[in-house]
Amino acid sequence: MKVALIGCGFIGSSLAEFIEQEMKGSMELVAVYDEVKERAASLCRKLRIEPRIAENSDDIIHDSTVNLVIEAASQKAAKAIIPKALTAGKHVMVMSVGALADSELYEEIEKMLRKSEAKIHVPSGAIGGLDWIKAASTACGFNPPTHQFKTPPRRPLFPVHAS
Repeated sequence: MKVALIGCGFIGSSLAEFIEQEMKGSMELVAVYDEVKERAASLCRKLRIEPRIAENSDDIIHDSTVNLVIEAASQKAAKAIIPKALTAGKHVMVMSVGALADSELYEEIEKMLRKSEAKIHVPSGAIGGLDWIKAASTACGFNPPTHQFKTPPRRPLFPVHAS
């Protein structure tokens, strides 16, 4: 599978390195893009493979060799990229999963997926980030941070009136 990456920051770079090291034979990173051109160039210098640096995200979306577009840029980028990539028949992996909280975008994607063979892949997002922190803490020999999720008590759906 030929893969293109949009967003070459920490997460995008980590994914690129993972594809290069762990996915040989099943995935090939063929193109990268970042609004900050130096970030894309820096990532390419770190890799043994030589993906091309795209001029813009549309360049990746319209590349007929690309099967999977990985978005690792921002929620704003995800909102722009996902519909275009799905329309072009590309599979999409969304790292900025918060973009899917936009109900209009979610409904648009849902409609597109019903008409297409393309798929959208949504990893665990922020929860995955906690897993990374735990793994890094184990590898580096320090105690992992703890996390606690709190939700407010539920309010009744209808007002309760005392009589």
